[in-house]
Parts: sequence; structure tokens; C-alpha cells
Amino acid sequence: MLNMKAIIVVLSMAVLASGTSHHRQRRCPEDAEDWHYFNGWCYSLSEAAEGWFGSEKACQKLGGHLASIASREENSFVQALGQCEQNAWIGLVKTDVSDRKFSWWDDAPFNYTERFSININAYYDCVYQSGSNYGRWYNTYCQNQYRSVCMVPAREESKMQHTNVDNGLVVDESVTKDELTNRTMCPEGWLAIEGSCFYVSSKRTNYFNAQISCESMGATVASVSSRREQVLLTMALGCDSRIWIGLEKVKPCLSDSSKSYCYMWMDGSEIGYADWASGHPSSSNEIECTYTLGRWYTTNCYNEYNFVCKKK
Repeated sequence: MLNMKAIIVVLSMAVLASGTSHHRQRRCPEDAEDWHYFNGWCYSLSEAAEGWFGSEKACQKLGGHLASIASREENSFVQALGQCEQNAWIGLVKTDVSDRKFSWWDDAPFNYTERFSININAYYDCVYQSGSNYGRWYNTYCQNQYRSVCMVPAREESKMQHTNVDNGLVVDESVTKDELTNRTMCPEGWLAIEGSCFYVSSKRTNYFNAQISCESMGATVASVSSRREQVLLTMALGCDSRIWIGLEKVKPCLSDSSKSYCYMWMDGSEIGYADWASGHPSSSNEIECTYTLGRWYTTNCYNEYNFVCKKK
């Protein structure tokens, strides 16, 4: 079940700190793509799959380590990076074979254990996070090939910082003073993500009724314009609920490999970013609509799912 209060808490840790002041602002690296901020750290999902020790070495070259996880919120964030389907190495490893003791490689306190499903096999020394199954952790052979999540400390800059979570408003901590002045305030119960306002409905309905509901609030079923927007939405929506987004097939798909050309965002925006799951969009000539479950899937528009609305 979608819980709006929990959504706001999780997203606030991903995009903000508290107060409005001039002080040291935290930023993610600009010389590497696909870094995402969470609670003072920057995280990135690797493109390549390799063994645990090779993954840790790659993270060290970036100035960090495989991710250590200290809370349910952080675990959800890391799972969102993997689009709810990627198993990924994290920094938990067996450090004492005799008593099966596991520790974080970066020496972080090992206090959060809720998601760890330990296997007593003596040779399962390294831990990955499952892309599904609530982001549970499993120990396995260190030579298995998975992608990995690195974390590095966010660097500090002297910037104006502004955040506000009153009445459900969430403002990104990375905004500049000028951007802050021009920022649209979101209504109560809506989430501010990347300059737009999102409303996550707890009601399940078909795609067409979802669009009617969004229009009644001056919005449309949501478009997704960037990887970061997708990650933050996945954090909010979780990996166990199918959610309508506003991408609808408007003509038959022919031979184009991406097939995105036959779809259109209902708010009229261009499809610059796409995150189709394997096998999607389908080659069917039927009118189909799109839901997200970490990645994007097409299905019959009359299926009943939750939905997310978006407006500027």
C-alpha cells in the first residue's frame, strides 16, 4: 500500500537537508554520469558486471567504496537505482569465517540488518542486494558477476540551501537562489521533484480514468523526463506496485528497435529519456498504455493500477 507520509520522508532524505541558510552545500561529482544524492552521500550503479572484489576496487578508483546501508530508506534508494530488477553488490562481506561475521568494507556500523537473509553456506562470503523481493540482501560466491552500487562522500560547496517539507512540499536542496525564487510551490499532498509537482494516487483504476482524475486536478498522468526523476519516483512508488505513467501508444509500431516513436506523453513533452524493460514496448498493434515498476512496461489500458499525476 502506498503511504504518502513515508514517501515524503524517504524523498526528503534523497533531495534535501533542513532550513534555509548560507553554509556548506553538498554536491555529487560532475565528472561522472549518473550519480544520485542521498543523505550526504552520492551513489552510482555500475554499467559493468563483475565479481565483488573487482567491484570494490572500481569503487575505490572513484574515491569511495561499495555501498553500506544504514536504514530502510537508504535500502529503498539503492534498490531504486537498480530499477527494481538489478541484483547489485553492496559493501557487506564476511570478515570472520569462524563465526560467520559480516561487516561493511568501509567500516560503517553494521546496525541495520532487517533485509539480510543469511545463508549458512561456508563459501558464501559476499553480499548483494536483490533487485526485487523488497531489496533483500543475500550472501553468495564472491566471484559471481553482478553490477554494483558505489558510494562516495558528497563534496561541499558554499551555496544557499533551502528545503521545506511543510504540507507535503519537498524542495530539492541543489537549487540555486534564482531557481528557488522561480520555484513553483506544490499543493498539499503533492511531491516536488525536479521542478514539477507529482501526486501519487492510492486508488487503483484503468489508464483512462487515471487521466480523467489527473485532469480534474489540473495535471496529466505523469511523464518522466530524466533518469534522476525516474529514480526518485521509483523510491516514492516502491518496487511492489504497478503505477500508470502517461505514455500511450498512438499508432502501430513497425520495425524501429526502440519503438518509442509510436508512443506519446500525454502532456505533449518529447520522449527524450526512455527506460523500457526487456521485451517492451511490445510489437502489438493494439492500443497499449505504460506502467512503471522500476522500468517501463506496456499493457492493456483497461488494467487497474495506481497512478501518478504531474503538473508544473
